[in-house]
Amino acid sequence: VSESKKLAKASKIAIQQHQISANSSGGSRSQLRQMTPIDPSEICKAFRHLCNRDYSDVVDKYHTQEQRPRSKDTEQHAFAVRMNDTLDALDHQQMLLAMNLISCS
Repeated sequence: VSESKKLAKASKIAIQQHQISANSSGGSRSQLRQMTPIDPSEICKAFRHLCNRDYSDVVDKYHTQEQRPRSKDTEQHAFAVRMNDTLDALDHQQMLLAMNLISCS
């Protein structure tokens, strides 16, 4: 019985402290903590390619000047260019792969 009284008293004190801190600061903790959401597509090019399917900034670095005119409008060429650019982005941004970018988006 004495343990439950101690718990009830501790709970009451905690609620009072929370009310005091909320009143003194002008708002609750959730109102004070204003965070800017992170958009993974802004920091990770590979995420933008794979998840958003945005290939607007793709650069063809692997085909020669002679190969480009022959295969420029083919679907295989577009796929190869997108794949190569995405693989380059994944290789370049390996430090970002440890983040769970999908949960951020």
